Amino acid sequence: MGAEAFWWTMALGLATAAACAAQDRGEVMLRDAAKFSPAAATSAVPSTTAWHRVADKQSPSGWRLETTIDTTAPDIELPLGVTGIYAIHIGVLMPDPLCSGVLVRLDNDPYFAFIRGELDGKFPSHDETLYKVADCTGRRLVFRQPAEYRSYITHVRLVPRAALPVLPKATRQVLGLDCTFHRHYFFAQRDGGTTATGVNMHALCGFTEEVFCSGRSVLTYETKVGTPHKTETNRPRTRWLNHHSTHNKPLASALAAAKALGITLSARLSMNCHYHGSYENALTGQFVLDHPHMHDKRRDGKRDNHRMCYGYPEVRAERLAIFRELVEMGADHLFVDCRRYMPMTQWGDPLVESFKAKHGVDPKTLKASDKLWPVWLRHRAAFFTQVLIDLRKMLKDMGRDTVTVTIRVNAETLAQNLEHGAEVDRMVAERLVDRIVLGEKDSRPVVDEYLKLVKGTGVKLLGCINVHGRALPGPEHHTKGNWPAAMYATPNTGRLSRIVADLYRSGVDGMAFYETDEAGQMPRMREFFIACRTPETLDAYIAGEKKRRQREMRRLFSGFTFDHKATPKIESTVGPIDGRAAYRIEHAIDGDFATHYIADRGCCREGGPGCIVTLTFDQPTRIDRLAFLTRVQGTLTWAPRTFRVQHHDGAAWRDVSGMPVEANDSHAVTVRFDPVTTARLRLVMHDVPGGAHNPDIIELTWE
Repeated sequence: MGAEAFWWTMALGLATAAACAAQDRGEVMLRDAAKFSPAAATSAVPSTTAWHRVADKQSPSGWRLETTIDTTAPDIELPLGVTGIYAIHIGVLMPDPLCSGVLVRLDNDPYFAFIRGELDGKFPSHDETLYKVADCTGRRLVFRQPAEYRSYITHVRLVPRAALPVLPKATRQVLGLDCTFHRHYFFAQRDGGTTATGVNMHALCGFTEEVFCSGRSVLTYETKVGTPHKTETNRPRTRWLNHHSTHNKPLASALAAAKALGITLSARLSMNCHYHGSYENALTGQFVLDHPHMHDKRRDGKRDNHRMCYGYPEVRAERLAIFRELVEMGADHLFVDCRRYMPMTQWGDPLVESFKAKHGVDPKTLKASDKLWPVWLRHRAAFFTQVLIDLRKMLKDMGRDTVTVTIRVNAETLAQNLEHGAEVDRMVAERLVDRIVLGEKDSRPVVDEYLKLVKGTGVKLLGCINVHGRALPGPEHHTKGNWPAAMYATPNTGRLSRIVADLYRSGVDGMAFYETDEAGQMPRMREFFIACRTPETLDAYIAGEKKRRQREMRRLFSGFTFDHKATPKIESTVGPIDGRAAYRIEHAIDGDFATHYIADRGCCREGGPGCIVTLTFDQPTRIDRLAFLTRVQGTLTWAPRTFRVQHHDGAAWRDVSGMPVEANDSHAVTVRFDPVTTARLRLVMHDVPGGAHNPDIIELTWE
């Protein structure tokens, strides 16, 4: 079942409970572990060949099934035993910040989905994740352990629904840039279905298109013309990349799944990212190893091991041969990725020597203010542009000129991208590309320049944001498998949704999200991605999230409304971290729980100057309580251990009653004091344990 039958109406709360729920059926909690089959696939004692059945008082079912990285467990099935449409919730245990999760599908679905719990920094936690809404009549759930993975199943809960929810028709393109490297490295299956599972997750998240990473220097698909991914001795789990690239058919599987699920799949190739001399050269293609003299050079003449020089016809031909193979294998959409990594052209010998021959000047002697400097930039960029010219000709000669070509460049000005070797204006003028993707950082500052460029040309413009969340605490590599084990926290969807909403209002044709291999597995991210299908549903999502956060804050801080009629002036003695406007003090009282104020580093270290936040009201205001919420990660908080609340009595600052507080250990702080009537109130903070000993205030309020 594709994305059109997923859980849209519930995900954003756009339908009433009466419309969603079937009143004549109740919830069903599947508690009987004995119903899993085959019986031999579960064991009451630890086993390397079966799921271990463990008594668990914290689990709603009273048990859990688990595997370790040493387990090679067979698939297990659980009959649902119901009739009708249900929302299927999978219970999971998240014991720590290290990788864990489970693959699941209905027995009549061809593709698995990857399920894990919330990544909210609270471990261990018993959690529950919505898998999908489906007609469960006569159906069975199939569970699979990812290769060498810890999986924990605690229960299955079925919630009746009256109808299958339907996704809104997308009016914006929503692209998920899936890193195939991560897909096999983190979530590999022992069989060949890993990339099909990835496509299915993109469908469940409402993406209109998955951008399949075909490779950078080595290739992560069943190539014959390039170098398959190799195995590193320092990262043994990379053998799964080599295994799938050489024994299975990752690209063919992904293309077939995309066709079956009704979403687009494009094939992405990073254009100048070769890692020569790093990672035991396991990430470096044989062509690069065989042609070290064709590397690009820096201005000082030193070789750039990371990049090849497009002044050599052989370098251009190597990339074109890969694109030809991708098209011959069935790719109808090509994604030319310059963002990983700019620049495309530098100071390689063919670039410099050909400029000398044409203009009689060594470009290395030029300054940015010289008249020939922009001529030099155009000259060297033209060698990369030639790749696109040759690509268009190749597609025409193949009879495949309907294949679309997308290019991704930095979210910088046209002039800056030209300095990096990308003639974006020429690519548009000569219609060498069908789409431009800007990113993967916030492109709002430069989007108008590109909208003006593409206006009336038929070339589409998309923004792009990195959605790879920050790493949670934990070892970078697991001892046994020596593979990345720390999971990633859910990105700030409040910030992301504001960026996307602004770009939609500016007129972009869609959004691309980078590294959705990880983010697509995060439960709350699915709602966000689905919302991005239209500006209207994104606005509804933003409004719903704001109300949800307000409810959470009111529960957390009893007696506070977080809804003030008048907003006071707010100031701080410490500016935002690194001077970044995104973290300025105004965010502490903006009513948006996705923004926050982060003070600059070190201000609240032991013996440091501290940080004083002052509220100035238009008129004297009666206040008897103050609350603030700070960042927390595990037991570490960004709240002050020591602080004072003070009011100004017209002559001097005075402590309110109960001050000072000297042993605060909470990230959610409430201070109640004898009422004061004042036009100025301040919070004086010292001794912040978290981060760089600097307060990180999500929201501050008063009553």
